[in-house]
Amino acid sequence: MNAPPWLADAQARIRALVTAPEGVAAALRESEDADGRALAELVCGDRELPAVERLGVYANAFFERLRGALAKDFPDLARALGDDAFHDLVRVYLMLHPPHRPSIRDAGASLAAFLREDEVAAPFRRHLPYAGELAAFEWAQTEVFDAPNAAILAREDLVRIPPEEWPHLRLETIPALRSLQLAWPVQELTDDGGPAEAASLTPRTVFLRVWRHEERVRWYETSEREHACLALVSGGARFGEVCEELAHHVGDEDAASEAAGLLARWIADGCLKTRSPA
Repeated sequence: MNAPPWLADAQARIRALVTAPEGVAAALRESEDADGRALAELVCGDRELPAVERLGVYANAFFERLRGALAKDFPDLARALGDDAFHDLVRVYLMLHPPHRPSIRDAGASLAAFLREDEVAAPFRRHLPYAGELAAFEWAQTEVFDAPNAAILAREDLVRIPPEEWPHLRLETIPALRSLQLAWPVQELTDDGGPAEAASLTPRTVFLRVWRHEERVRWYETSEREHACLALVSGGARFGEVCEELAHHVGDEDAASEAAGLLARWIADGCLKTRSPA
């Protein structure tokens, strides 16, 4: 059965009021329905709770649901900022990056970039200089936790490959893996399972590999060389190209052995998947 043609317009109007940053009443005053008569035809009200206030209840619940979801996805950021500042961050962020999907799963997808780059986020950067880096680290953990499973590549899968074919071998990273370059060592905030002293954190460039293995999200601080090589593998490079990258750093003689060491580490950590059929 097809929905009546007016339903989509009604849904869009209610959504706009529920998500209005300034609140339902203020948004209504700025609309063509300043007296709320048209809204009263869509939302039932009574003497105790008029339509505007009734819809306001839903608007408050909508924001609180999103704030709770973001606090769950970014627990260390919420703790480091404090309740009031995190509340303000969510409100400003949602004004500029409202969710556009029925699921709230991706509500925080733009938070790291917002904190790092947006001028509106400058007060939060002054309050917490590494806020954007911490958000990027936590969002990577969320992404790998939810990423699809894949058949993990084992050492035995490579044993029968003839030596002459190794330069042309293509490796594939698992979907549940992210490589990060961060300006602050924010992983130290959660070392040993609890938050470290934020005051002791000093800026330095770090390279992190974040992945899921055996149903657990893990992270590992890599070298810049390993980070570059893993980026090549993630982009579909052949093993020979990884060796060429390493040759720029360690020379031709040691490149193959170092590449083999990286490959062994990635296999042991469950970071590579079996090759997709051609």
